[in-house]
Amino acid sequence: KPVADYIDKALNCMHSEYMTGIGVQEIADRLNLDRSYFSSLFKERMGTSPREYLMRLRLEKAAELMVVHGEKPSTAGASVGYVDLYHFSKVFKQHFGMSPRAYVLKCTLSSED
Repeated sequence: KPVADYIDKALNCMHSEYMTGIGVQEIADRLNLDRSYFSSLFKERMGTSPREYLMRLRLEKAAELMVVHGEKPSTAGASVGYVDLYHFSKVFKQHFGMSPRAYVLKCTLSSED
């Protein structure tokens, strides 16, 4: 099977199920690949690990839910697969450099200019 097929299937899976809390191991299992082999294929093709890609996808979707749809951080975090609000806030802050609330405020202010 070409590597591209595995990566396409993995990306499809991530984009359609990120909100369920799906993880790298589950994706590798569905593709019938060893997790570390899958991770190295993914990283080689996408330039980032599947874990990092999935986390970034979830955070971007959560940010959109808060800014565009006005959801609270707790709701947005839960909607993209983070059950623990504290963990969501911590990961969000590491990614965006600010808390979810500060991010929403910044986006709201910059859209009013």
